Amino acid sequence: MFCRTRSKDLARTVECASAQLELFDKASIYAHATSPMPADEMVELENETLRDRVAHLEKKVLEQNDEIICLRATLADAIRRISALETAAGRSKMKTP
Repeated sequence: MFCRTRSKDLARTVECASAQLELFDKASIYAHATSPMPADEMVELENETLRDRVAHLEKKVLEQNDEIICLRATLADAIRRISALETAAGRSKMKTP
């Protein structure tokens, strides 16, 4: 009997503590959301956002640079092939009367 009562008391205590913790979390989130942000924090947040954007743009530029190199190589290969075909076609026209 003592174990059951003790178990129920413990369950109530845990339930009460969980409810209080949830209320504390909600209150601290609300207080943080409604309190004005200091100027230093705003500047730091802005700087961090800018650093993230610049890093993303740098990555994108490098990817596009690699793509441009690949496209140039493909274009050069296509021009060589076209030139070879035109040369071969010109030679075959000269051979036939």
